[in-house]
This record gives sequence, C-alpha cells and structure tokens, in this order.
Amino acid sequence: MKSTFLSHALFAGVVSLAVTAFADTNLVDVRVSPERDQIYKTDGAEAIFDVNLHGKDSTSARHVPINLALVIDHSGSMSEGEKIENAREAACSAIDQLDPSDTFSLVQFDNNVDVLIPAQPVENKEQLKEVVNGIEPGGSTALYAGVQEGAHQLRKYFDEKNVNRVILISDGIANVGPSSPDEIADLGRDIREKGASVTTIGLGADYNEDVMASIAEASGANYYYVQDAEKLPGILQEELGQVKNVVAQNLHIIIELPDGVEPIEIVGMPDAHFEGNKVTISLGSFYGSQRRDLLVRCRIKSPKGKAADIGNVHVAYSAPGNGAACESDAVANVKFTDKKADSEKSVDADVATQVALSENAATRQRALQLQDEGKLKDAADLLRGQASADAAGGAALDNSKLASEAKSLRSIAGQLESAAPLSNVQRKDFQYENYNQANQRDQQ
Repeated sequence: MKSTFLSHALFAGVVSLAVTAFADTNLVDVRVSPERDQIYKTDGAEAIFDVNLHGKDSTSARHVPINLALVIDHSGSMSEGEKIENAREAACSAIDQLDPSDTFSLVQFDNNVDVLIPAQPVENKEQLKEVVNGIEPGGSTALYAGVQEGAHQLRKYFDEKNVNRVILISDGIANVGPSSPDEIADLGRDIREKGASVTTIGLGADYNEDVMASIAEASGANYYYVQDAEKLPGILQEELGQVKNVVAQNLHIIIELPDGVEPIEIVGMPDAHFEGNKVTISLGSFYGSQRRDLLVRCRIKSPKGKAADIGNVHVAYSAPGNGAACESDAVANVKFTDKKADSEKSVDADVATQVALSENAATRQRALQLQDEGKLKDAADLLRGQASADAAGGAALDNSKLASEAKSLRSIAGQLESAAPLSNVQRKDFQYENYNQANQRDQQ
C-alpha cells in the first residue's frame, strides 16, 4: 500500500478529557490530532485522525504484583554455543528482580513439557535459582504445549489486578503439536481473553519468527529478536522493568463516528473491525512513558457548514493497585475549507509520519508473504512503490526518517529483484523492524 498522507483530508481535533474515580491525576493522557488542520470541502472527503495515548512517566508508576510464568525451550538446539547458559542466567536475573508479593513458575519443554517450579510466591530466591541452573538441553520443540502449561500455572495465582505474564524463550521451530502462526495466534488470543499475555524472545537464526511474533501480538505483549544469546539477560531485564511500571490495566478504546461519517479502517490494524460506526480496541496493560497512536481513516459523506463534530473517543481502564475505574473522552471537530491550497498547507508532520510508518509496516508484511510464495518480483515492486512514497513524504515533510526508510526498502527490493530471497537472519531483521514499526516500539 503506498503512503497517501498528502492526499487525505483530515480532522482538526478538539479534545476534552475527563478522568473519574481516581483522584491523583491522569494516568494515560489521550489526545486527538488531525493529519491536516483543514479539510477541502468535497463530498466523500477522506480523513485520518490520530488518537495518541501516552502513559504517565514511569517514575510515578505503582508497583503491581507480577504473576510470572517463565517458559524455556530446552530442546537439543539450545546446546549450541552458550544459549542454555544464557537462558539460565536470564532466568536467575528475572528471579532477582521479583519481590515477595510476586509469584513465579518455571516450565521447560522439548518433546515433553515439565513444570520445574510450580506457581508459588517468590520467597526463597536461591532455591528457585538452584532449580533454574539444573536445566539441560533435550530433544524436540513442543512450543504450543509449553505456552499452554505456562498459562495454566498463571491461573493458580491469577488476579486481574496483577500483571499476569508468560515469557517464552525459544531458539527452535515448533515441531510437536500445533505449529502454524495462525494456531499459535489463536492460543495467544485465548490467553489474552483470560486476562494474561505472552512475551516471546526468539534466539538465533533458526526459530520461526512469524510464530513468535504472532502469539505476542495476539496476546498483547512484546516480541524480541535476540541474535546474540549474551544479550538475553538484558532483554529479560528490560521486559520486567516495563512490566513493573504499569500505569493502567484492562485498557479499552472505543471510537465512534456519527451519522454522515463512514469508517474505512484503523491504519495498520487489520484485526480492528468496525461494527457499524463503532470499534473497540483492547490494549490490556499500559506502561509508564509508553506511547501508542491509533490512526483512524474515515470518509465524510456530505460536508456542510464550517465545522462539525465527527468523532468521539472514549478510553476506559483500571488504575493499578486499587483497580479504580478511570475514563477519558476526546471529541474530534473538523473544519472545512473551499481552498485546496489551504488544506495542502495544513499537514501535521508528526501525524503524517505516523501514517507513513504504519503503511510501511503493512507493506513490509505483505512483501514477506510474497517472498514466501516465491513472488520475488512482486515483492520488489511493492517495496519500490512504498519507497517512492516515503521519499516523496520525506522531502515534503523534511523528515530524515522517511528518507532512511525509502533507502532501506529500495535496498531490499534490489536484492529480491536479483532473485535472491532474504536469508534467515535478513528475514528476521526485516520482520523484527516491521514488528517494531507496527507496534511503535521505537517510541517506548
């Protein structure tokens, strides 16, 4: 999909916020911003508006008890290099970060699934680490069953006011039990619906990145690609650091468009479907300093007058610790102009860049699918088209990031045009960059 931010008519956002049932202050700031301040007045004008969520600074975040299940692949491939040693070190580091109010369980899997540490409060850390250090490499990779067991351990101490998280570490391809990205994603959605989530950490060059990304995304958690196993302890420390800084739980965004405004899509979120003129998006937990932008594309059927309210955003979540209900509301108001030039001059560079990056992520994902189908030329053409849009956008907005994106996409397109598919490492790098763009990880 080519970036079309220079041709869209956009919202001007007038935002009013109200927080209820929590006395301190806003835990999640909600703002609505237009891609353009003025819309050219024409029937069926397209519009995009940005719903920006920003978690309160992490220094003010409350510690919420963590219910953690660590699921470690100990299949034979983990014996390569120092993977298993680094996995053990990472697990011990995670235990050191936990408090007595937290709970911990440890599951290992190869052909079979074994619960080494049943879910329990973190009371004797040295004893827990002694069990961790006994993990040795084994056989095949029963990834699905391992995650299932991790989720089962969480349920023993489940509390919706806690952070309930499975962390999966694997270097291999699931080859025992369900193994496709769709099957694994279904498991992730089921876990999410039951109040938990699955962070995945892929090691090396041989695991299935589509599987690891799909379960993390479907469950509302994080996915990491770690080529150098020595970095694994640091990644786990980063993940738990974020989990400790939760500022909102059970966060839901309801976006409703009035009569006369037709929804098209939430850019970059193909699973977000409108029912009539209303869509609900669940983000689960939100963390200190985290940012997230939801880009709503719609169509104004028959613009009338000088201005109109055309979008309502309602954000609801629970405050960490006490579970108090918090709500924020934003109302978007659009202005109309009869002058195209005025509309063209009113582009918001930040929102336009977000639109371009979201469309880049969708394009990258489609290009990977085409490569996997053996359609290398089609994939290259798609990437070159997006690169041209990025180059034009980068020049118009004086944005070096978009210019860099264009260069990167052209480089990959050139390789595919020479009938050279991406290597395992290249594919993982490309997919990981795509995942981070789609989930705005570079903003956190």
